[in-house]
Amino acid sequence: MCLSENSAISNEEKEMIDCFKRGRIRLEGDRYSVDLLWKSEMGQLENNFEVALRRFKNLRNRLSRNPEIFEQYENVIEEQIKEGIVKECSQEITESSYSMPHREIIKPNETTSCRIVYDASSSRSKGVNSLNDILDVEPNLSPLV
Repeated sequence: MCLSENSAISNEEKEMIDCFKRGRIRLEGDRYSVDLLWKSEMGQLENNFEVALRRFKNLRNRLSRNPEIFEQYENVIEEQIKEGIVKECSQEITESSYSMPHREIIKPNETTSCRIVYDASSSRSKGVNSLNDILDVEPNLSPLV
């Protein structure tokens, strides 16, 4: 990643770039791992387990009406767990835990007819920060083509 001499970037973006240069990107096994950038002024996430659980139960009920889609969804989740992309929620939920709700997108005419979308905009209630609210938007380091 590089920026041209003429790139106009803010001090905040320079600070984010410095964070990456100081080891925020690591090679772990055969994958790169990148730390998330948190907005310092936004505080912490609040536990939203009850919201995520309620949405999961609704999802499960909806998917149970179509066993083929249910199986596809379950296979995608199992594969993502196996690959370390997601992990199953622990029974020991702490106050600082954040459980990301997810839902299905069904496109029957696509090669992957069932895919999963995670909802980082979910929060415990209105006025409470979501994951999207407290993550910093990283600067685009890719030059325009």
